[in-house]
Amino acid sequence: MKKFKLLHVYRGIAAISVALFHLTLVYGEKFHYRILFNIFKGGFVGVDFLFVFSGFILFLSYQDDFKNFQKVKDYFIKRFIRVYPPYWSVVLIITLIYTVFGKNVIKSFGMDVSYILKTITLFPQWPVMIAPVWSLSYEIFFYILFGCCLMWLTKKQTLVFFLLYIVLLMGINFSIRLPPFYIPLDHFMLEFLFGALAGHMATTKINVSKIYIQLFFYLTIISIVAGLSQAFHFRNSLCTPLTFLGLD
Repeated sequence: MKKFKLLHVYRGIAAISVALFHLTLVYGEKFHYRILFNIFKGGFVGVDFLFVFSGFILFLSYQDDFKNFQKVKDYFIKRFIRVYPPYWSVVLIITLIYTVFGKNVIKSFGMDVSYILKTITLFPQWPVMIAPVWSLSYEIFFYILFGCCLMWLTKKQTLVFFLLYIVLLMGINFSIRLPPFYIPLDHFMLEFLFGALAGHMATTKINVSKIYIQLFFYLTIISIVAGLSQAFHFRNSLCTPLTFLGLD
């Protein structure tokens, strides 16, 4: 894993670019102010990089743990701790802020019991209570998908499944936007899957790490281009990737 340390630096840059993207939107909408001429408005592509990176790191890290029950158990525990406690903390803080300012968070977001449960579990729905966390629903889906592969499939079977999944996604119309189906059939899933395939190639014993790094970035670029093309394609639909990202 040492030879891939530089990728973690790029992950940090991608995360910062996403944060600056949201900051640019907030300042533009609330204060009508353009931060550095809106040069960070394209920072949303950092999400695409992070999706590819997630698939890459997961496959690279758990390549030897297929059908190992104890490792699978540890995998799910780590994924849970990684996502839910920090997320619940933010939800609690927002609820407290609304309470302090005399607002009812349930009425403010039009919540019912179903909405609250979906918010707590990150079950796919739209709109979400905290707009930037929509990506976590995609992460959770891939975590579960990969965890199921770890539990029931071998490494080779998982690779075949991912390849078939990619063929399926590339052959369907990405216009299915109804939750929860928009996640497993969304073009974003290609980014996780491409990342996982790059992670597999990086596990071979051939010492050509530079080639793997280059491949990783090529797949990232392909995924970003695919994502942008889909976004423009559905620009005028009722629920589009641009609407989803707040760019329409």
